[in-house]
Formats: sequence, C-alpha cells, structure tokens
Amino acid sequence: MVRSAALTQFEESIQMAEELIKIEENYRDPPHTTDEQKAVEGLRGGAAVLIVAAWERFLRRLIEEELTNLTKHTPKVPFKDLPPDMQTYNVIKTLERATKGPNKKERLAEIKQACESVIYDTVDPVLFIDTKNNPKPKVVTDMFKNLGIPNIFIRIKGDFERKSEKKIPDRFIEQKLEAIINRRHVVAHKADALRISRLDLDESIKFMNILAQVFEKYLQRHMKNIIKKHIK
Repeated sequence: MVRSAALTQFEESIQMAEELIKIEENYRDPPHTTDEQKAVEGLRGGAAVLIVAAWERFLRRLIEEELTNLTKHTPKVPFKDLPPDMQTYNVIKTLERATKGPNKKERLAEIKQACESVIYDTVDPVLFIDTKNNPKPKVVTDMFKNLGIPNIFIRIKGDFERKSEKKIPDRFIEQKLEAIINRRHVVAHKADALRISRLDLDESIKFMNILAQVFEKYLQRHMKNIIKKHIK
C-alpha cells in the first residue's frame, strides 16, 4: 500500500517532540534549582503537548486523505455500496452543518446546497474528521465507527502486537492512549509537567509511532476492501 502523506507529516511532527526531549536530557533529573525546574517543566510539557497535537493532526489528515482517495476512485463506488454507518453519518452531518447558526433565513442557500449533496450522494471527507479537540479513545472509536469500522481498538490489536513484537492485554492500546492524552491535559490545565517522567515521554513516542502506522494500515485496508467489493 502507498504510504500516506498523513503518516509522513506525523513523523515530522513527532520529531519536534523528540528534539525537545533530547534538550531536556541535558538537565539533571530531578532538577536541582528553580531555573532548572522551569526549563525541565517547559521542555517536558512542550513535548507532551506536541505528541498529542501530532496524533490529532494525523487522525484528521489520514481520514480526510483516505476518504478523498475513495471518493475519487475510478470507477466510482456507488453511495449505496459504502458502509451503512458511513452513509448515515454523511447525510446527517451534511444537513446538520448547513442548519447550524442563529439565523436560519441567512442559511437557506447552504441548506439548499446540502440537500442537493444528499440527493446526489456526495461524500464530504471533512465531515468525518471532527476530533472535538480531544483525540481520546472514545472519540477515535466514534470516528472510525462512522467510517464503518466498529471497535477499532479491538480490530487493530493483532497488527499492533505484530508491529511491536510483543503480546499486549486487551485494553492496553486504549488505556495507553488515554494516559498520553491525560498528560497533555495536566500540562494545559494545571501547568504541572514534573509529574511526567523521561520514561513516560520515551514510551509515548514509541507507542504513538507504532499506533499511527497501524491505524494507517488498517484504514487503507478498509478502503481497499470497499473498492474490491464494488468491482466484484
């Protein structure tokens, strides 16, 4: 399968977090002075935030990229041959987006355009990339269900184990991702980055790199299967 631009961009973003971690490792652990503590907190906190930001951008770009490839495929896959969840979500969100706003009269043109999109079975990839600014497991699960992939974390477990070359508990991926997201929240809302260890950051980088590769592979395979069923 062709490597996605989303994965390339993700790895470039993660590299920024890695560079912050390299700088932080020049300080004593734990820091001995107030100045050292501020520097360590800033570097660790910055890395924790960048890791989650890279993950969120990756999710959005991957889904938009792969859905765009699907909609542009020749021969075109008929709307009725798309997964039922994808059809339902696309229609509801198309109409929902058009009707949002305080003044409905001013939105008539958008509502009419949305109705035409529904009538002509137009799929809009942008509708599927809402991470709600919080790309935690529950949000990710919902996003992939809308694409016709329920229980995404259960489905990718085997791929993750093969990629990481080790067995993992059933809910390991969800719990690890939740912990990484929560660290970002601690930094953003409590400005307390000393609770994040160097080991936490190193493990987060390794985990997210594997997770992104696994997600890319699974979504590409899913889209390919949709196309194969139509061609047959």
